[in-house]
Amino acid sequence: MSAPAPNAPAPTKPSAASPAPGSGSPPGKAKKIPWMIWIPFIVAAVIVIAIVAAVQLSSSSSTTTLESQGTSWQIPSGSYEVVSFSISKNAAISATVQSTNGIVVYAFTPTAYNDYKSAGMTTGSSWTSGPIVTGSFSVSLAAGSWYFVFVSPNPAFSTSVLFTGALVATAD
Repeated sequence: MSAPAPNAPAPTKPSAASPAPGSGSPPGKAKKIPWMIWIPFIVAAVIVIAIVAAVQLSSSSSTTTLESQGTSWQIPSGSYEVVSFSISKNAAISATVQSTNGIVVYAFTPTAYNDYKSAGMTTGSSWTSGPIVTGSFSVSLAAGSWYFVFVSPNPAFSTSVLFTGALVATAD
């Protein structure tokens, strides 16, 4: 091992207080960024927020589940199940069902539903599906309160009903 030259300066450690070469500021002190440099980022953020809000407003159709997919009922012969709901906007009501012995679906206003309950008259219905064993239905209804009545029209047999697609209301 060789000894350092007698006239060579002794190595020194950099001082923690001295600035790093070429940095222009002491370590531990961040340079301040001028506030004007943030303006493009702020403008960009405001534009993105406005675009997202506009997209959400333009796709304002909303879907509400009235009966979940997989819901099942056993409806006695000549009897019915009812789903009541209110919609604040015109909406399409739709579902896909399977039934063992067929069903008929009726849409009633509250007054027509009360008539149906008291007299069994379906003439006041706003819409009827016709017989469904397996299939889908869809109907457009005006804003308001509604009763969907699922009837087992067979006087001799009960029917099992399975919602293979949810019963939903999709607002316009």
